[in-house]
Amino acid sequence: MILRFGTLLLLPLTIACVPPDEDGETSSTEGVTTTEVSTTEGALDGASATTTTSSVDATSSTAISTDPDPQDTTGTTGTSEGEAVPVCGDGELNGDEECDEGADNSDMAACTSQCKLAFCGDGLIQAGKEACDLESKNGDGSYGGCTDLCQLGPHCGDKVHQIDHEECDTLDPELADGSRCIACVWEANLIFISSEIFQGDLEGIEGADSKCQQLAAASKLPNPSSFGAWLSNGAESPQSRFSPPLGAFILTDGALVAASWADLTSGADLINAVSVDESKAAVGLPFRAWSNTSPEGFSLGGPDCDGWTSGAPAEKGSYGDATKLDTAWTETDTEWCFQKNRLYCLATG
Repeated sequence: MILRFGTLLLLPLTIACVPPDEDGETSSTEGVTTTEVSTTEGALDGASATTTTSSVDATSSTAISTDPDPQDTTGTTGTSEGEAVPVCGDGELNGDEECDEGADNSDMAACTSQCKLAFCGDGLIQAGKEACDLESKNGDGSYGGCTDLCQLGPHCGDKVHQIDHEECDTLDPELADGSRCIACVWEANLIFISSEIFQGDLEGIEGADSKCQQLAAASKLPNPSSFGAWLSNGAESPQSRFSPPLGAFILTDGALVAASWADLTSGADLINAVSVDESKAAVGLPFRAWSNTSPEGFSLGGPDCDGWTSGAPAEKGSYGDATKLDTAWTETDTEWCFQKNRLYCLATG
């Protein structure tokens, strides 16, 4: 039925009805609720009309995504694709780098592997400019230390004999007879004058040898049992008692006395006087050393304090002068056996 109110046309609405639930409430249903609105345009006098119907989906909506495309990198930071990231070693000075020599960076070069300028005190040794670098310990001046200019302080190999630390460092590394100074320790034979003094009663030559060995052991000299006294009685002498050892003869402070046994017993002058004791100390008076031995290492035939067994006032013994370089070092004069003199002691192999 069509109701007319003047010129206003009212059309019935078609509404999908939802049956009430048990409580009389009207519940929403899943799905689509559609409201159809029809309008008729045209004359009301029965002329044909055009009807337009529209439907609205009350539950549907258009979602707008705010998530970026996973493949879209336009919103990220960093360099664009293909562009290198600046790093230490690329040859370019970037950021906080002090230098960058590319492949030439090195902890031994002027530009370190961390792109920092090398300097004395950084703990690295720059080749060609620094010999050492002990960081905060540079410049202490100790043996084996490093100066504040990163150069070696006193050390083995500087050709300066550091008596408190080295047996040798002043001579050629290898002598004519094959003796060598290795790591500032002589491969040679030691010779010294005793720090102690004794009367002519030495308990014979064997007693004198024992005294030399005890002194060597007390000073922790190498192989102390090899030491013997440069001493002769009527029958025995260094030439008859010792097997000539190879190598040079040096003082305990490293100074050379003779380049070989042949030189020591040649009768020629010594290179340095045998005036340093087993503990590397220079001796004072008396400079006399019991001997009865010729410069060639043979017995002088006496006097010898009765074979070095007597300290009687009436006995005498021959001695040498420890301040001398010529033959007087072993053959100087005679002395009463009750007087106290020193002994020459040398390694014999």
